[in-house]
Amino acid sequence: MPAVARAEREVIPAPFASLPVPRLAPAEEALRVVSEVAMTVAEPVELEQLSALAVDTARDLLGTDAGCLLLWQEERQRLHPAARNDPDWNPRSSYSCAPGEGLIGQTFVANRPFAVWNYPESPHALSTAVTAGIKSGLAVPLVSGGRQIGVLSVRNYYQARFTTGHIGLLMLLGSLVAPALELARNRRQRPPIRLTAREAMVLEEIMAGRPAKAIASRHGITEATVRSHIRAVLSKLGVSSQLAAVAAARELGMVPGLIKFGETGPAGSR
Repeated sequence: MPAVARAEREVIPAPFASLPVPRLAPAEEALRVVSEVAMTVAEPVELEQLSALAVDTARDLLGTDAGCLLLWQEERQRLHPAARNDPDWNPRSSYSCAPGEGLIGQTFVANRPFAVWNYPESPHALSTAVTAGIKSGLAVPLVSGGRQIGVLSVRNYYQARFTTGHIGLLMLLGSLVAPALELARNRRQRPPIRLTAREAMVLEEIMAGRPAKAIASRHGITEATVRSHIRAVLSKLGVSSQLAAVAAARELGMVPGLIKFGETGPAGSR
């Protein structure tokens, strides 16, 4: 009997209702750890460090055997591993997966959480994961600025079921790390940034927390023009949300009031 459920609600087939439930961290500990993660991702973090932090935190908070994080690679049209912490995992078995393959690929395609209580019988099970001994798992999509960038997953080497508490906590963790993961990856690929005078002005206003309507009123331009400049700034910074744009600008050393025409890095540099 397949043991897969869409995890936006708890649907437990009768044969699996008596399965053990991984022990969630107490509420106080979970709040403390999540707060520490939030503080960490507020500053620039290397991709490998951030990925490892995400999977270790997921494993520890959800009480599972291991975790893994895969990021979408557009040019290869596959999800590739960024971090995993299985104690006995053979590095040579590192795998990538296409959309729809395995629990992770299914989560990416559906863009919603999935839980598996009996992985070997799952219709989407990967033979490599079955051979490795994985018996149950939970995965959530990583979304930044409305765009899917990967999947965060936890797993066990025994049959277990996950509660709405597990699902919610993993989703919260994923929502915290996804924008920072996108920034960390884009930092490696980002070309020199050159802003026009208007784009620099709009970026300063965004960093000051002003919405498009207020920016338009302050500078005597239309809201449509402001939004056009915002789209240009997001594109040049290689991000997909205004929040990520602010983080990227700060990471580059751009300071409100000192951002200049043709800015490429720290304020005043060319």
